Amino acid sequence: FFQNSNLVAENKHAADEEFSTKDSAFTLGGPIWKDRLWFFGSYRYLNRKDDVVSLDTDQFLRSVDRTDHQTFFKGTWTPTTGDLLALTYMGDPTEISGSRARDINNERDRSTEQGGPRYQALYTKVWGPALLEVAYNKHNGEVSTFSAIREPRNTAIFRAGDPRTSFDEQLGGFGVDQINERDTNAVRASLQYSWRNHIFKG
Repeated sequence: FFQNSNLVAENKHAADEEFSTKDSAFTLGGPIWKDRLWFFGSYRYLNRKDDVVSLDTDQFLRSVDRTDHQTFFKGTWTPTTGDLLALTYMGDPTEISGSRARDINNERDRSTEQGGPRYQALYTKVWGPALLEVAYNKHNGEVSTFSAIREPRNTAIFRAGDPRTSFDEQLGGFGVDQINERDTNAVRASLQYSWRNHIFKG
């Protein structure tokens, strides 16, 4: 899929901001060993580019590029009728070169890195009326921002009524990198037992 500003009506009430989007994906799946081992996978590439103009002066500021890589893969194995092992991978790393906010000038611009890989392993075992399930999950994610200008922040203070623009108010760099990692690990186990239509869980 593809779209850009030539495919939409002109905005009569704001400055023109060029943009383009690209969206492509594919999937693949099927059996490796009939009734025993099979897989499914998909990949999606998303890219959007936007021109950003200043909110108060309509002056061109920057072009912002966002790229997403969305990946999914799952493999399932059933060595017996009572055993199942499933391995799953999901990834969504995203890079954003700057801010699309019109009230943030280039002096305070920052890039963003977010998302990350997620892994899961699931094993189930059936013994007559009993079901055992064990799962492991791991996720390495983040939502971090990085200053585009590698300088200390320098904010000018104005008296009420002083003429100024947003450029005057946002002198200097953003001044700080904000690292926000969200890594998690989890193990889960459960046992269910069905006896005369009653289910016991532990």
